[in-house]
Amino acid sequence: MLHRILKIHLLVVALLMYFPACGSSAEPAPAPRPIYPRFDLTYLPEIGEQGLLGLRPAEMSRYAKGAELEVATQLFMMMLSQMYQTTDLDTSEFPNFAAIEQCVFSLTIQITTPKANERGQFIFGARTPCMIRTVDAFDWKNFMGKLFPKSAPKRLAGRTYLRQKLDTPATKDEVPYSGAMCFFIPDNRTLVVCNEEEMFEFLDRLAGEKPGPTPPPGWSEVDRDFAAFVIDLREQKLVTGKFPPDYPWGKDLLKLLDSCQTIAFGFSLDERTALHAVGTTKNAAGSQVAKRSLQRLMKAAKDKITVEAEEGLLKTMALEILTGMSIEVSDIGLSLTASAERNILELLIKLSGKAY
Repeated sequence: MLHRILKIHLLVVALLMYFPACGSSAEPAPAPRPIYPRFDLTYLPEIGEQGLLGLRPAEMSRYAKGAELEVATQLFMMMLSQMYQTTDLDTSEFPNFAAIEQCVFSLTIQITTPKANERGQFIFGARTPCMIRTVDAFDWKNFMGKLFPKSAPKRLAGRTYLRQKLDTPATKDEVPYSGAMCFFIPDNRTLVVCNEEEMFEFLDRLAGEKPGPTPPPGWSEVDRDFAAFVIDLREQKLVTGKFPPDYPWGKDLLKLLDSCQTIAFGFSLDERTALHAVGTTKNAAGSQVAKRSLQRLMKAAKDKITVEAEEGLLKTMALEILTGMSIEVSDIGLSLTASAERNILELLIKLSGKAY
């Protein structure tokens, strides 16, 4: 279906999502935070109920060369092929990974609690509506025409978009989708993807010269980092099911999520990896509950990694991040900072390249 979850199993995201709240009184080592232009939401039709995700692939290419860059490109293409509902996405036609300036997706995230003899599940993904922008001009119209030769041009509010009818059969536990995927190309660098109802509202908004959608609180604190995402906890619960009484993370994770309205993460990459997170809460009491939950999660995470994780650079970086996290609390939220030696993206790309 159009809004099928794009399962992106990123080790760094999973690590920081499960142990984001790990604070200590130790002062973190200084870490640079390169400042990028803000992610542009002008051409994002709307923001998903669970939040927002921004990436800068061209910057990622600074840390990947040759075969490593090819692996990163293949992973990105696999994600897009799921979004476009096709397995025929020709990588030779698509802009080079290093040529994509930024992508802004709606976020989908879900934690399923473990059951008897089963592990829990963590899903972190990107979905439509979304916007992709290249560094230089790219012939999006020609590319989308080749990808969807049966798509038809439609006109609304003085602008033309492409409409591709979709009738997607349901797999187990899914609802059949029948509708249309729509593509809008506002300029020679930008592609917008959404469903038809979203396209109608989006083009009406552009015609009325109204501003882009308002992101959840916390997003503006991280959207000039290399990569950023914000989780909106105000309408949808993140956790499905109940944690077993003896589950080490359950109680504090639920307290953390219940006390926060939004949680935003920003990642900066240079010689060090830096994390900046901002949580918003309803009141000062919620901030204190979140802080205590974070500190207990830190201890549980650090103990588990120390005992169970294999020796190596990833374990060293994880322990450095957990040990050096610093938390500041206010009446309406909390702020977290941490950093570690080495560029974790560069390290993960190299490890991924060895796996192929």
